[in-house]
Amino acid sequence: MHEPLMPIKEIISRLKSSASAERKEHSKGYFPTSMEVVGVSVPNLRAIVKDIGTQIKDRSPDVVLPYAMQIIGTGIFECRQIGYEIIAGHRETMESLGIGDLNNLSEGMDNWASVDTFSVMISGPTWREGRVPDRSIVAWTRSKNPWWRRAAVVSTVALNSKARGGTGDPERTIDICSRVIGDRHPMVTKALSWALRELTKRDIDRVESFLSTHRDKIAPLVIREVRKKIDTGRK
Repeated sequence: MHEPLMPIKEIISRLKSSASAERKEHSKGYFPTSMEVVGVSVPNLRAIVKDIGTQIKDRSPDVVLPYAMQIIGTGIFECRQIGYEIIAGHRETMESLGIGDLNNLSEGMDNWASVDTFSVMISGPTWREGRVPDRSIVAWTRSKNPWWRRAAVVSTVALNSKARGGTGDPERTIDICSRVIGDRHPMVTKALSWALRELTKRDIDRVESFLSTHRDKIAPLVIREVRKKIDTGRK
């Protein structure tokens, strides 16, 4: 007999009980969003994720995914983060995801923090494991919505980051990066810098070649940050 899953009201109550007015105010400039921001620190958020993780560890994706979608659907920024983290921590649910699920899970993303969590934890690993085709990620690079374009680029981080389970994929990383080199939206430019800096840990020669080949097209910020990573090893 499974124990009941934590009610959505309890999740919100726990978030609000550990909220910080200062953190909430800081978020307005740090990651502007139309979502409600409670103002909760990562350790307090992760404590909730841990408790939920214990409850769902033996549950099927048919239970976990709708539950996570309910949490995300509250319109609360921290709830979206929780939803993404519990999916990412549940292997069977991750293995069940397809492009339709990614579209549903990403609905309403309007800030870099949510996009990056989704891309690094959800879309990137799903793509890496072959459950989402390359053409779907490529299509995101052509979206009129800059958050989708950022998601495409940040998804490459999961291909190359050892901490995220990546073993290196220069081909797909460079392909996605090459599709946004002329994009000057700041959120996409910063994502491109991150993706290339992450790839330097796997294939520095490919990154050097990319910078050299497209030097006239890449934003100066990207060249500067990636060169610093190559030359000093620091971000």
